[in-house]
Amino acid sequence: MSGEICGTGLNRFCAIGKLHFYSRAVASRGCNMAEAAENDLIPIELSRLEIAIGNVREKYENDDSAESDFAVSILDDIHGKAREEIFRGIGAADSVRYVSEALFYELAESGDPYVSLRSAVCAEAGGYLAAELSGEKEKISLRSIKPVILIAENITVKELESLDRSMLLGLFLPNASPLSEDALYAHSFGIPLIVGSENRLEKEKLEGVDAVIDGEKGIILTEPESDVIEQYALRLGDLSVCRSSEKSAVKKLAVINCEADLDMFSAENSDGIGILNFESLLKSASPIEEERLYSLFRLAADSSGGKEVRILLPSKNEYLRKTVSAAMRAAVFGDFSVILPSVLSKADMQMVRGEIATMENDFSVELHVGALVRNGAVLTMCEDIAPLCDFLMIDCDSLFLSLLYPKRAEDIAPKDIAENSESLIRAAEMIIKVCKSSGTDIGICGMLAMRKRFYSRLLPLGIKEIALPPPYIGFV
Repeated sequence: MSGEICGTGLNRFCAIGKLHFYSRAVASRGCNMAEAAENDLIPIELSRLEIAIGNVREKYENDDSAESDFAVSILDDIHGKAREEIFRGIGAADSVRYVSEALFYELAESGDPYVSLRSAVCAEAGGYLAAELSGEKEKISLRSIKPVILIAENITVKELESLDRSMLLGLFLPNASPLSEDALYAHSFGIPLIVGSENRLEKEKLEGVDAVIDGEKGIILTEPESDVIEQYALRLGDLSVCRSSEKSAVKKLAVINCEADLDMFSAENSDGIGILNFESLLKSASPIEEERLYSLFRLAADSSGGKEVRILLPSKNEYLRKTVSAAMRAAVFGDFSVILPSVLSKADMQMVRGEIATMENDFSVELHVGALVRNGAVLTMCEDIAPLCDFLMIDCDSLFLSLLYPKRAEDIAPKDIAENSESLIRAAEMIIKVCKSSGTDIGICGMLAMRKRFYSRLLPLGIKEIALPPPYIGFV
């Protein structure tokens, strides 16, 4: 049952998580180190880490791609920092997850678009390590500790200093005052902070329950309704629980551009494949034969577990009929759609619709048709194009570049993104408005789509889906 605990808020931060009462026996993330050492678990976990690092390193060292050297350096970073976590009593799998996530966000939020793009390599390396560790039969289990909203009824400044801040989502000091020594010290944590309360805190009822802490209003909402969680999630930029204005869950789709993407794709962690770029996948095959396309589409259908698969249509019209035919044959085994790589006129969409119409009777299946919006020129004709599409996907990166023309991608600096973000948001808002009036589903894709600056503004307007490379899906 929903409830509310009132106090005095000391900052404007908020967080969503589970409540946990402070205990001196579990004061920090290294609390189970003695138990781990006593049972010889630390050397076992170190050994597991070494094996996993070695296997993944070999994978990259045998790869001639331009990113392999960077991936090896990332592995070295993960290796060193994960060892530190294991010595604190954390298992190898959890250590790799903590460290790879931290490195991922450090790269993704660097402000440099090129460094941000390389964060995908970090996510990929962390994913391979996690797969290596989970692939072994788990014979031992160290306690997995997750960040919590901590309730500390009696805690000293020295004990506050010993807390592992990465394990804290928020802090509630019910017996402190705004100017008490512990409250003043806790200010430095940079997390939601509430002090003082007349509420009676029943540990047996509150321990482990879901909650929202609001440091601005000075309240903790226990077991909040879904609408309340969504409101705070949007404020935090948490896509995993955010919903669009229509209250339908925002779909997370995968972008498949290479074999590694297909290997890392998991139907359990996504709602399907939003963009299957077969030209990139089959770049070594020339010419592209229909049977090769059909085999690839069948593989995608099997990998998606019956969820939606959207095939990016070829840039060359000579492959259009082969692609549509292979897609219709594969559609017997899955939910298939096709998506134009770019649409600049009604004629583009009508041509594809006409090609599909001539073949639908032969296959007795229906393909949905959509398009990527990659160019600012589409804004002037969006009202004509949207009614002809079942869905549109805004490619935030390409649209942003077109708005900054004649600047090239390599010339764009972080300040360009900051200074021109409103232009992209206004363009996207215009497209969303047109799609809503025509009943066309609308989504976003591209690396810029991950930035809170964009999706926190666009989700409430009716965005229904976001498409990202597989390594990123687990981080949103």
